[in-house]
Amino acid sequence: KQAKTRRPGRLRETRVSEAAEVLHFYCVDASAAFPEKQPSAGPGNEKQLNPATNRVPRRARTTSRQEAQPAAKMNIFRFAGDMSHVVSILVLLLRLRSSKSAVGISLKTQELFLIVFVTRYLDLFTTFYSLYNSFMKVAYIASTTYIIWMIRFQEPYKSKYDASQDSFLHIKFAVAPCAGLALFACLVKGELSPIDILWTFSIFLEALAIVPQLFVLQRYREVENLTGHYVFFLGAYRGLYILNWVYRSYYEQFYRHNWLVYVSGAVQTALYVDFFYYYVVSKYYGGKLTLPT
Repeated sequence: KQAKTRRPGRLRETRVSEAAEVLHFYCVDASAAFPEKQPSAGPGNEKQLNPATNRVPRRARTTSRQEAQPAAKMNIFRFAGDMSHVVSILVLLLRLRSSKSAVGISLKTQELFLIVFVTRYLDLFTTFYSLYNSFMKVAYIASTTYIIWMIRFQEPYKSKYDASQDSFLHIKFAVAPCAGLALFACLVKGELSPIDILWTFSIFLEALAIVPQLFVLQRYREVENLTGHYVFFLGAYRGLYILNWVYRSYYEQFYRHNWLVYVSGAVQTALYVDFFYYYVVSKYYGGKLTLPT
């Protein structure tokens, strides 16, 4: 009788013990069975370890290009920056459609931005981050391509585009130097894959993409209202992204800093400072936006 009363208890203990062993295997032993998933010892890896689990977080197990900008949760600064960028494109399209003219608009700036988007978003067909991310990438490429097509081939924009004022040598003074600088930076970092080089190239080129447009505005001096809004929202987009980087570095535990991105973003924002000043002054006093010679 004693054996019969104890047997169910022993059976339960055996089952619990077996379940614990299975759980231990899948939670602990399985990680040792796949050493390629474990971080290798060495400088740099110790900063990626999660102190709680002593393992590399999934977000850190990315390619070198993705390590520069790890997958990020949406925050108010990033969303506001994206919306500012979208508004700038919509304002430019409204400016072209309402005036039926491309006077005061730099085609070369649009060409530079198209090169930036195409070289940066090559992972569009290989890596999926989110529906929002993919949609924004496609929207930037499609809208910029459409604007270039309007100015180059569609009337009346084609005949009312003043190429003599849009004379900045963008290939010589923007594309070529940024390509050389990107190759040098990737050589120094040891990241020589085509994706890494083109992504770094796009970061440098975006900093200079607005220069032809600023040259055109400087030559016309008096800036049309919608054109001024377009440049303002385009500059605000980059300023908000700088705040996004600061926010992420403070609140995201495993955020990886990329000083090339920071420097390029700072240079890009600095190019807008003079325009921002005259834009704000003109809105404050209610006058026309006029740039100095």
